[in-house]
Amino acid sequence: MTQNSPSIDPALIALDLWIRSTPKREGISRALLEADYTEDVEQVNGFGVYSTGREAVFTAAQQAVGANKTVGLDTKVVSASLLAPNVILAHLLSSADIPQGPLAGKMQFRFTLVILNRNGAWQIRSTSTTLVQRLPS
Repeated sequence: MTQNSPSIDPALIALDLWIRSTPKREGISRALLEADYTEDVEQVNGFGVYSTGREAVFTAAQQAVGANKTVGLDTKVVSASLLAPNVILAHLLSSADIPQGPLAGKMQFRFTLVILNRNGAWQIRSTSTTLVQRLPS
């Protein structure tokens, strides 16, 4: 494992990317997806749907149960490490308010992110979401 460089803060990079790409009360936009995710991004969402490529990730996000959920509440970095000069592995804990359906209520999720620095820009290359628990209202 590579020693974290004092000029690179993996936790700050991960949190910044995640907060930008999950605006509250909105789904992800194409512009944010193109800026913050690699073209060949891979994702497994909280419902177990696997997507590869920006367009597939965008489509899956639009079709997700509870697509009108409020996401990105109480987001915090659990851990973030610089694995190589251009690779970050991060785990974030966040919550979402889901207004209806089988997961209605406030739910907590854990996100695992692989973030790459390509051409001077940090982007999410891979993300996997795990439902952690239902939170008290």
